[in-house]
Amino acid sequence: MTIDDIDYSDFNADVLKQSLESKDYKQSALIISTLYITSPNKFRNTVLLSGCLPDPLDFNFEKRKEIIGVFIGACNLAEKAMSSSEMLSNEAAPFKEICTNLAKTILIIADHNKKNTSELVKYEFFKLPLIQQIQVFCIMLEKHAQFSNNLLSEKIKKEGLYTGLESDIASMKKEGRGKFSIHDDLEAGIEMADTLFRYLYFRSKKEIEHPVPLDESTIVSPYSCPGIELVSFLTQHRNVLEFVWEKVKYSGWEMKLVRGEESEIIHYFVPPNERQYKIYRSAIERYKYMAFMQSQNKLVRNRISINSISEAITGISHNVNFTDINSLFSIDKHSFFKIEKDLSIFIEAQAFYLEYSIDFWFQDIKVGLSKDISINDIFNGIKYLYILAFLFRKKTVNFDINNKKDHKNLSPVIPLELLNRHFQYLYEYPEKKAEEILDLFVFKPNSKLDLFSQPLVYVGNNNIIFAPALVLQINVSRLVEQQLALWNIEISQKGKHFEEIIRTLLSNNPHINVNTNNIEFDAYDGLRVEFDFLATFEDYLILMEMKCIKKTFSDKELKQRSDTINYGIKQLNRREKIIIKEWEKIKEYSSVTLPELPPTHKKVIKILCLNIFEFTGAEINGVFITDISSIGKFFTSPDIEGYSIINNKKKTFSRSTLWSSKHPSIEDFKRFLIEPHTMKVFFNSLESNPIFVPILNEYDHQIAFQDFVLSKHPFAKEKMAYNKKIASKKKKHTRMKK
Repeated sequence: MTIDDIDYSDFNADVLKQSLESKDYKQSALIISTLYITSPNKFRNTVLLSGCLPDPLDFNFEKRKEIIGVFIGACNLAEKAMSSSEMLSNEAAPFKEICTNLAKTILIIADHNKKNTSELVKYEFFKLPLIQQIQVFCIMLEKHAQFSNNLLSEKIKKEGLYTGLESDIASMKKEGRGKFSIHDDLEAGIEMADTLFRYLYFRSKKEIEHPVPLDESTIVSPYSCPGIELVSFLTQHRNVLEFVWEKVKYSGWEMKLVRGEESEIIHYFVPPNERQYKIYRSAIERYKYMAFMQSQNKLVRNRISINSISEAITGISHNVNFTDINSLFSIDKHSFFKIEKDLSIFIEAQAFYLEYSIDFWFQDIKVGLSKDISINDIFNGIKYLYILAFLFRKKTVNFDINNKKDHKNLSPVIPLELLNRHFQYLYEYPEKKAEEILDLFVFKPNSKLDLFSQPLVYVGNNNIIFAPALVLQINVSRLVEQQLALWNIEISQKGKHFEEIIRTLLSNNPHINVNTNNIEFDAYDGLRVEFDFLATFEDYLILMEMKCIKKTFSDKELKQRSDTINYGIKQLNRREKIIIKEWEKIKEYSSVTLPELPPTHKKVIKILCLNIFEFTGAEINGVFITDISSIGKFFTSPDIEGYSIINNKKKTFSRSTLWSSKHPSIEDFKRFLIEPHTMKVFFNSLESNPIFVPILNEYDHQIAFQDFVLSKHPFAKEKMAYNKKIASKKKKHTRMKK
């Protein structure tokens, strides 16, 4: 019997897992062959996501390591069988390459991780009490954040324009890391803290509620902490390994062997689709820019300036004593809400895209143990913590760095009871509800959320570390969506509301005819079909599917969203076939007058419209992917204006339009779908930036991965032209004075 004669119908990933664990080389080879032959494009994903092979970063990797050897042996058997098969001989080489690459990737990452773990436990840092370990790292983050803010202020002052992207431009450089931005640096620090704190919790276990008390005279300072720099280095090393492995596992990144500057071998990890990865990176920058512009526009409309908010904070901060944390909680309601009202604008702006996902203004979503906490309650919690952080930082920014006794006051230990009472007093919540709201922000052992969503770090005995550096980086939309996921609240049910918004938006443009009838019937394939959106634009038919999904914050989430998107693409391609085969039914149900004959394939534009930006600009299987903000802009507000707002004054430095004439054309629209301006300005400013995994000793395999950074300002040319214009005016004005 040959490989061509075997019935593989009962073979799947679960059976493969059992065969590998029982060291059955022959059966494993047959199953591996099956998985590859039946679906070569999905083979890699199937093996990685099914848990057949051990995770290189798992604590139990060494116990399961021999499975890799069984996998390699089974793959060799399968490859020999394929080579001897007339039908499959051409598949043998690519199959062998995939299997070898997978096994080698896991072993190399595992080897790095093993050395990391053995090095980590050597340092005196781990002999300190848990509360001191966490506090000292938070202090380090706070000092770094203050330094970065000063650096950013100088940068803005020098450039004369503020567009909100200044902290995202990769203007700094470090060996092995390549180019990076101020924002990248701060984010990396918080990611390190998240990883380290989880490890410290794991080591402490039950002892966390029985902490070793710190003497008042104890110096809690990163400058007097044994091994803190090396612990930070090893934590960063672990984070980079996690980053690479997540890319491999969920996003299909592959390892390639390249030569370095000294002919050394580098194991270089790259995305399977570079353009798609750049689109994803562009979305990250676009989110930040849009949140900034939303907040600036709201400030202008409400006649509020950043300076006025800063002055209000300065005025109230006079009552705060740097060395007496209780003074922070003596702020009265009048003073607090004087700031809170203006700060609400920033919170609303950061949550701008959520309006397409959840009706937070209707108060129809509730989270928490008692299912009594609304989205606005969460916003109140954010505002409360923001204001405390702003006030506290105002008093600590100029503290004496040489006085090490005061370092612990940069990120003080605070009883949760104190926070709860003050929050309850200000917002007049019932006691239990106030506690439950703030508890959403507490990072604890086994927390399912990260420090970006839970900035109050628990250190036992109902105490937390209050670090302004963690509080002020809260990502509002991330926090809300993670809370929804935590409490099993699905936003896809908002899809109908989302569809209505899009139909209303596009119906306002007289150049596109939008169907308003419900088109739903049993199609020729025996299945029910419903057309979410159908319209005519010139002599083209527009088919659109709308999906309301959660924003992505990890490769695992990106994989989940991709599955939803692939389903949407499948739906659209099916509908196109139905249109051609059942055109008479479409004409009968449609409110739009349609031509006698069905459109050709070239005259149908298929669009998948999302509420998130991560896929905007992609084209997959003949379907364009866009988002509600982009498509709404094309049809309702095509004029593009680049501007900066300083001291509540708007300075426009560029103007353009998405239309080639006074009204939109189908050619304008097709160009926009292929390369939407909302994405293009960021996409074209991204530069490839290889990043190396730190090496712990000279015998380590060199690992690097491809990344992209904003190497220049997306509006660099426009800004330069504007600055020249201003300089010319000043020069002319000076001559006139003379």
